[in-house]
Amino acid sequence: MADALRKIDLDMQRQGVRPDVINTHLTGAIVQAAIEQKDESILDVALMDRTGSKGEKIPGPGMTMDGRKTIDDARIKIRKLKQGDQDRQRELEDELKKADRARISQSAMADGFAAFKAGKGFTISPRDLEDANKLDPDFAKDLLEIQQKMNTYNSGTEDSVARAELEAKAANGILTESELMLAVKQNQLRDPVAISKLFDSLPHHSGRGAAGPRHADQRWRQFHLNIVKEWLGHTNISTTMRYAHLAPDNLRSAMEALDS
Repeated sequence: MADALRKIDLDMQRQGVRPDVINTHLTGAIVQAAIEQKDESILDVALMDRTGSKGEKIPGPGMTMDGRKTIDDARIKIRKLKQGDQDRQRELEDELKKADRARISQSAMADGFAAFKAGKGFTISPRDLEDANKLDPDFAKDLLEIQQKMNTYNSGTEDSVARAELEAKAANGILTESELMLAVKQNQLRDPVAISKLFDSLPHHSGRGAAGPRHADQRWRQFHLNIVKEWLGHTNISTTMRYAHLAPDNLRSAMEALDS
């Protein structure tokens, strides 16, 4: 680039072009190249002495007052462009981390429920825990906490009489969501498959309610956040939202896998 600019500079001098016009032209070309390549070092070319048409040394085209301002403005612009690139890169990395977190969460919940179904307790695989730890050690701790609390919750004995009453109400179409939620809170119902099936029997979930399927799906999401809240022993739903990536969709798919 320096050689090409030197040639243009000398040609313009020989043609008698005014020095201020030459300086503006050369500075503009240097600034354009620097911005396109997001490289501040290119701007230094405009500050270097150059050779005149008679072999004399003359200041660089960017050494004038206007030239220095143009160079300084270009530096600021390049830094902003670089910052924007860095911000976009961080956003991309964050999105990739979220995707990895969701993938690990889904696998962990599916494996945990599969082990639960096989009578081994809710067990998250070492592979998922290792992947979670690589992504974020706190994430791995969260999964271990979920494993412990799920097993603690599901280790108790259900109230078979209360469950039978709930199933009878469901069969007659008179079971309400509040009754089902109360049974979970009172530890009368612990089996996630039974909870899922009873919720599916509710009129609003099946789409028979006036609000329709879309509202039913929203109710499903809220209901399962509340279920996870009870399973994890949280007193506030805002705490449970830390685990929102585990519910409702991943939790729902894991529960449905138990029926297969």
